[in-house]
Amino acid sequence: MSSTDLSAVLVGYGSIGRFHARVLSQRYPRLAIVDSSESVRMEAAQAYPGVAVAESLADLATGDWPWETTLAVIATWGPSHAPIFHDLSELGVLRVLCEKPLANSVRAGYEMVAAASDKGIALGVHQHLRYSGFVPGLRTLAGKLGLGEPTTMFVQGGAIGLVNRGIHWIDVACELFGRGPESVVGSVTGQPINPRSSELMFYGGTAAWDFGDGREASFSLTNGSSVDSTVHVFYRNAVVEVHKSLNLKVRTRTPSQVEAHPQVTRVGDAAEVVFDGPLDGVRPSGERTNLLLDEIEAGRVEVFPPELALQALGACIGAIAAGRDRRAVSLPIDPESEIGRTEWPIS
Repeated sequence: MSSTDLSAVLVGYGSIGRFHARVLSQRYPRLAIVDSSESVRMEAAQAYPGVAVAESLADLATGDWPWETTLAVIATWGPSHAPIFHDLSELGVLRVLCEKPLANSVRAGYEMVAAASDKGIALGVHQHLRYSGFVPGLRTLAGKLGLGEPTTMFVQGGAIGLVNRGIHWIDVACELFGRGPESVVGSVTGQPINPRSSELMFYGGTAAWDFGDGREASFSLTNGSSVDSTVHVFYRNAVVEVHKSLNLKVRTRTPSQVEAHPQVTRVGDAAEVVFDGPLDGVRPSGERTNLLLDEIEAGRVEVFPPELALQALGACIGAIAAGRDRRAVSLPIDPESEIGRTEWPIS
């Protein structure tokens, strides 16, 4: 089914909701915007004249909205994602794009994935770095430069939020290593400084995920600093610095030094810049979202299916629980365990 045959419903018209409204208004001939705030609904009506604006899905459902041919976008805070998804399911919606994180508990996310499978709902989650082409591009470049396989990924910085932006990078690690993590340890704690709501926590601290075979991803994020994050990927004799634009700088050891002393314990500076610039094929953010919407319209989400969104959610929740309990947390998390059932104030 093509975009011209579908209608769209956007639930939530906050900062990310405004982004989705622009994308949806260009793709679909009929659009509705749902938001509980009267002032926000007035803004939406002014920005998109002629678009249906409603306080709730129930209000929109009193009319003749074509739910079975609707693509719905959930752009609200994390704790509301699962209830809204199930409301849309009851209305007969078969195409859903959910903002990250998938849900605010592993069990809620697991139930969303299970319901999507049982009811034939194409469920996508807006972790758009999977659609950027970044990891495939990095693999291709590493092959050309003879870097070998990645060993570790480090993310360091200030208040970017372990879940807020960190969930994107933990999924990059999963794609880079070709699997999800086995366990996580750390000192992650939350503070009520989340700009979206005082009811939501903003998580900082250090977390280290074990991907097996000596591969790790380690994030050290402090809520005490406003300095943006840096991302580095280490290889046997090289390090890749990832810029915010996803451009790269690749530095390697001097080959003659490595050849003279090949032991890994004979360390030296990665002083030679062998690449500095953009990766071939990396897509801009708007194009990534449209690729995901194409998959949802087609009824099959393949690049980033909801099972992988649940994996990223569990990795982040595992880090929060490891910080809370001061112990290692095995992954993936059992949805029926205490950690899996706990509802976390994340978004």
